[in-house]
Amino acid sequence: MKYARYIYHFMIFVFIFIISNCNLFVLAYSNTNELYSANTWAEFARNNTIGNEQGIEVHIKNQNDLNNYLKRTGNDLSGDLLWLDNEENITFPQGKYIFNAYTDIYCPEATGDVDFNGSYFLIGNKGFARISMVQNQHNRTFKNLNVIGSTNFEIDDTSASIKIINQAAFFVQAVKASNAKFKNMEFNNNHRVGMHVFDIMGCNNFVFENITERGYLENYSDEKIEAAFNNSNGHFLYSELIQIDSSASGGLSLKKSSHKSEDFRNNYFDEDELFDGAATTNVTMNNIRLVGYSGRTGDAIINNTSTTAIKPFPSSLGNHGGANSYTGISISNSYFENHKHVNNQNSWTFAPIHFRTTGNVSITISNNTFINCYNGYQSSDGIQYTTDFDSVVKNVTSTVLTANNNTIKTYNGYSPEEPIYNNYIYLSSNYNAQTGVLTRSYRSPISKIFTNNINLNAKNETINNTSNYTLLSSTVTSQTTEQLTSGDSIIVKYITNKYKLDMSKICSSNKLKYINNIVYGLDIGSKVSYLKENCTNVNVTSKNYANIGDNNILKTGYVMQVNDEETYNIAVAGDILGTGELSLDGISSAARHILDKNVLNDEYLLAADYNADGKVKINDIVKMLKNI
Repeated sequence: MKYARYIYHFMIFVFIFIISNCNLFVLAYSNTNELYSANTWAEFARNNTIGNEQGIEVHIKNQNDLNNYLKRTGNDLSGDLLWLDNEENITFPQGKYIFNAYTDIYCPEATGDVDFNGSYFLIGNKGFARISMVQNQHNRTFKNLNVIGSTNFEIDDTSASIKIINQAAFFVQAVKASNAKFKNMEFNNNHRVGMHVFDIMGCNNFVFENITERGYLENYSDEKIEAAFNNSNGHFLYSELIQIDSSASGGLSLKKSSHKSEDFRNNYFDEDELFDGAATTNVTMNNIRLVGYSGRTGDAIINNTSTTAIKPFPSSLGNHGGANSYTGISISNSYFENHKHVNNQNSWTFAPIHFRTTGNVSITISNNTFINCYNGYQSSDGIQYTTDFDSVVKNVTSTVLTANNNTIKTYNGYSPEEPIYNNYIYLSSNYNAQTGVLTRSYRSPISKIFTNNINLNAKNETINNTSNYTLLSSTVTSQTTEQLTSGDSIIVKYITNKYKLDMSKICSSNKLKYINNIVYGLDIGSKVSYLKENCTNVNVTSKNYANIGDNNILKTGYVMQVNDEETYNIAVAGDILGTGELSLDGISSAARHILDKNVLNDEYLLAADYNADGKVKINDIVKMLKNI
């Protein structure tokens, strides 16, 4: 019987020698997709649980603090007490933030920049937001902010008195602060009547770069505004976007008692120390733009109504009174358009740049453009206008005034409002002195498309680091569209990416091969320890998932678990029956597979491919017989 068995196997081997080779079917594919994400409120809200707490007082020291705060309050910041005392740079998710109550933002000494990331602060009829700044800011920058307020007033037809309706605005009050920068900001319908957007009192070394303000005075006739100026508080009709002032309590409309934070009142707002009468010095204003406004109010955008404001007349720069010396003031590369004028001895306050003090003034005015500003500056008699900049300041002891390369032109026939809410988005206004033509440029709204990725492994678990994975598929699961107040829109596509472990990065051995969650390239007698030594974070079990010790021989059919998330069945070359051995019975099984008598599958088929050339054929049988 023993010899009959060998003869039987020999006859099978001879017969299959003439049989055509059979090929293994190998499926291989690759897919790559490069994606990027956006720092928007829509993305932030999708990835976090958002609350609606109100009246929160919180210190923002770093980005994590800001994120946790926004998770608690959402994008409605009404009534909060927010400390921007960050030592690290922080960035707001780009979106719309609502202010429908009195919100205090405190800025004591700190070093980290605050990037509002192109966000819009929408000020409702019942809201305003105030930044209170003190101490050394260490040259940190506040940047990339758009504000739409809801300010409004009326002039009585009979008495010409001024009635304030809304003072809903965002503004900054800095007292005895130093080394602060404000860049890339726009303020629309945001200027409080008789107040200022930036009140800089007794400060030093402030920089304002690329600041635009649209709209201050309502669209009243010259006669009505002049009557109101003569019969009411004239300061209601002129007001500086940036007021360069001294640290006197009279210059601060909201005193210590107005601050809601007890910590700020007690530890940062000593009136005797702050209000010492010191002058503001060394202020650089570059690329400031003062123009009119026509568009919806912040409250209208919040409540989705059509309420609009038309304010063709802008505000100004400088100050309107005081007894201190203001030195190191520079205004350059700025644009002033359509400033109002009244026939009054104090009408100099309507000039786009004006200073009044009994102290000394040192100011440089260069490379600015003045359109329809009555030649820009008023002379000392209060009536005659001049272009030589002799009297940009009033009542001063001495003046060092440098004025050069300024363009002053009166041009009729243009719309004084600068619309931003229509089918087009405003880009720029450019005046050609040679042709006398003022040209405004607009563009069509655009949609910015971003992607927000969720990366999943084989167990549908979220993974953050995909360096050891191969991308299998990317599916757009949802899409949101966020309409920006500028007219543009942000489209966020939420994409689910499915990943599979890249075994070439998990295992260092070049002998090991992988296909369809099978690992092969292992020799008879290889131990479990071989896989553990050559692969990262793997474990070997039986088919029933019982652990196999490191010194045990690997067998076809064992399972290699990787990162506790994927499994690979093991194929040992020649171990066709899963015994861990190269046997005649196993070789016979391979031969019968070639004859279609016993079809092998999966890891057992790979074990029969003894020479690992992707095919099971007579050569494999011969090689196995030689090694038995």
